[in-house]
Amino acid sequence: MQIKELYIENFGKLSSFRLNLKDGLNVICEENGFGKTTIGAFIKAMLFGFEETKKQSLLENERKRYLPWQGGAFGGWLTFTAGSEDFRIERSFGQKASEDKFTVYKVRDGLKTDEFGDNPGEKIFGIDSDGFERTVFLSEKNLDGKNENQTISAKLSDLVGVEGDIGGFDAAIELLEKRRKFYRLKGGRGQIKDLEVEESEICDRLKLIEAKRREGVETKSYLAALEEKINALTEKKNALLTLKKKAMEEKNSYANRLQFAKMKASASELEGREDRLIAFFEKKLPDYSEIEKVAEARAEARRLREQLRTDGAITEEIPSPFAKIPESDDIDRYSENPYKINSASGAAIAILFGALAVIGGAVLGFFIAPYMFFISLLGAAVIALGATFKISNGKKRGAFEKFEDERLEFARKTLGVYTDGGADEAIKKIKRLYNEYRERLKGAEAVKAAFSKQTSEMVGKCAELEELVEEFTSLFPQTEGDTIDTVRKMLAEYEFVGKELKVRRRELEEFAATHKISEETHGELPDVYELEGKIAEVDSQFLDLCRDKALLESRCAAAAADVDRAAEYEAKLQEIREKIKEARLNFEVITKTEELLEKAKSNMTAKYLDGTKRGFEKYISLIHGAYDGTFSIDTSFSVLKNDMGTSRPTDAYSKGSRLLYSLAVRLALTDSLYDGELPPLIMDDPFAYFDDPHTKKALVVLKELSRTRQIIYFTCSKSRA
Repeated sequence: MQIKELYIENFGKLSSFRLNLKDGLNVICEENGFGKTTIGAFIKAMLFGFEETKKQSLLENERKRYLPWQGGAFGGWLTFTAGSEDFRIERSFGQKASEDKFTVYKVRDGLKTDEFGDNPGEKIFGIDSDGFERTVFLSEKNLDGKNENQTISAKLSDLVGVEGDIGGFDAAIELLEKRRKFYRLKGGRGQIKDLEVEESEICDRLKLIEAKRREGVETKSYLAALEEKINALTEKKNALLTLKKKAMEEKNSYANRLQFAKMKASASELEGREDRLIAFFEKKLPDYSEIEKVAEARAEARRLREQLRTDGAITEEIPSPFAKIPESDDIDRYSENPYKINSASGAAIAILFGALAVIGGAVLGFFIAPYMFFISLLGAAVIALGATFKISNGKKRGAFEKFEDERLEFARKTLGVYTDGGADEAIKKIKRLYNEYRERLKGAEAVKAAFSKQTSEMVGKCAELEELVEEFTSLFPQTEGDTIDTVRKMLAEYEFVGKELKVRRRELEEFAATHKISEETHGELPDVYELEGKIAEVDSQFLDLCRDKALLESRCAAAAADVDRAAEYEAKLQEIREKIKEARLNFEVITKTEELLEKAKSNMTAKYLDGTKRGFEKYISLIHGAYDGTFSIDTSFSVLKNDMGTSRPTDAYSKGSRLLYSLAVRLALTDSLYDGELPPLIMDDPFAYFDDPHTKKALVVLKELSRTRQIIYFTCSKSRA
């Protein structure tokens, strides 16, 4: 057997949890508190269900222990392979066994099957839940415990095929045990206790009869009031039961609607993908032949262009050295600045000396001679002439500077960079680059003029193919990468999505029809557990009232009849005391007989250990090397060490060593017990107390065992993974 997948709707702390498993070794390494033990318990519960018990302790009552913390549906499903067929178990649990639901489906066709009966685990493996847990459900806790189990011993006896049937012992012991329990059970129950209670009750009754002779009890009016309360509670309980039935129906419907919503969301996602693809192919939906035709055209165009380039038919584009190609007239126009500026130094000197002459002539003419006055007039004329020259030169400088700025602006626009070396240098560079560029253009024109007719046809064909490619690719949105390849992939996705969407829509229709799902809205689901609590509360009140009513009716009857039955009670008391004596004697005989049969069974079981011992020796060899007979097992599957001819228990060994030997026993048991469908080996961190050497040995055994069976190994430590 191989477990393939499990899904936990709600189980303990886990909710909406899915786990896929493979053949061989499955290691699940998670921290403490993740829910590893809960997963193992879920697997066992799916195969065997919960054992019915009235124990209140969470450690002894798995149903109560794994009741969902968060509420919701209690259960899930498990997919497994048995033989050559895949099956799916679905279970939901209630607060008691009568509320559990269980179905097995064949995965191949989805049909229900009852070939596993009411207990798939027992049907598949031939062993009960307790035997399963004691053999293949391993943890540190139960690995260190005893391995005895009635069904294990019985099954071993059938496997070894020797004479005698330990099942007969088991049947006899079981009958004796039932009879012994009939007489006396733990907790003060059984026939002996019942007889003792009846004896006490008769004694009390006799005392009560004596008291009733002296008093009468009037209870009719109170009984009528009790009857009214009982009727009211009965009506209330019926109403709650009706509401609970409706809530359960709504709950089942809700699960189907939830599944339908998930399926619909998946289909909507595909529809979104289809819409995006339709938008991509809005202008055109090509076929693969058209795409391949365009791809071939592009490849041919590239080949032709490469050939033309190789043959020199197509020259490389002549790069321009300018940001803006200038005109030759502009170059000539800006080659020189026509606004030349004359020297201003002579005028300045003339003005200076003229001024001195005027001042000197005036002084001398006043003090020495009048003719010096004429000299001063001459200096004034010189000053006037110099001033006129300076004014003319100033106007010419303004025109010069303006034209110089135009030359620099022309250079910056032509070269595309800032020019800081002056206009003359920039214009010279432009003239030089322009002449070189014109020479290269003339060379390219000469090459183009030499094209042959055949080359021209190739150029035309290349342009035609490139135009075809451009016309095709322009129909689709621009994407990163190769457009033609993108169109090809998008077309494949479009076809896939279309087919998948048809399947999803058909599944939605079939699911909706099968489960009668409509688009109508539903209110909040009623709380089934709350209703059950109210029903239990009503039942408790009802029982209390019925108990009071029965007590009053009993008192009324006793008051009317028991007074005359004192002699009858006396005889009954004597009869019960005789029965108590007989029951106690039978109990002692049965107890002794059962002890003798258990001893005989133990002696007989010793004959059936050969197969298990061989398996134990095999795994001990994997742990310690070649088997040398140092270790053995007894009829209770306990490990013994042979020391100086004497077999001694291994209780004094370290816990890690004891657990390692117990692992060998447990694996040997599984080899002996399961000769048909091998169950998966479920291990809940059984090596927690192992040191590194013991852990290493245990993992070697696991890896060897995983070659022939599935192992689900839970651990919280990476060092033990």
